[in-house]
Amino acid sequence: MEIKQIAFWEYAGYPYLLSGEISQFSSDGKKVETVNFGKGYWFTPIAILPEQVAKLIQDKLEELKDLKKQEEKNLKDKFENLLEDQIPTYLQIKNY
Repeated sequence: MEIKQIAFWEYAGYPYLLSGEISQFSSDGKKVETVNFGKGYWFTPIAILPEQVAKLIQDKLEELKDLKKQEEKNLKDKFENLLEDQIPTYLQIKNY
């Protein structure tokens, strides 16, 4: 049974890592193509792990991404509420 290899590489957006199952290595062995991104998309991995170990990291990255998204929504809602609460009050006072 073949053990799938998963590559992780740096990415500009949070959580700053992407990953994918390796389908091919470049001729110099420094870059990888992945199943999920397809032919012609090459990445320089910072780690290559067996699928079972990589899955743990991928799950944690997804969890952190979801947590960040929820916290950003909470923060947005908080400031929308502050705006609704405080600006109408200010405008009412100024009109008197």
